[in-house]
Amino acid sequence: MNSAAALPDEAGQAEGALAVPAPQPEVGGGLFSDDVPWATDESGESAFLADAKQRGEPVVRLPLPERDDAADDKTPLPPLADLVARIPAETREALEELFRVKFTTVQRVPAKYLKP
Repeated sequence: MNSAAALPDEAGQAEGALAVPAPQPEVGGGLFSDDVPWATDESGESAFLADAKQRGEPVVRLPLPERDDAADDKTPLPPLADLVARIPAETREALEELFRVKFTTVQRVPAKYLKP
């Protein structure tokens, strides 16, 4: 008996064949995902605002919050041990295990280096 003649012509004709679902597109992680805000430049922002005004949508620019400059602050910094003690023990252990973190100094960071 010829074994090739016993095989079905199409794989879908075989008994017990499973339907394979079509691959689904990835959610998130792409260039334009909902996980992160879209990058815009000044021209893109102005085009968006012009379109919104044309549609009659209210366009309000919120002012940036006022910041006091930390560099002018002359209060003494707390000891390093006090600041490290504020970090929960589980977090300190995780930092040590994952990153081999060692706290060495306390210093002020100027406000210009912080995100709003």
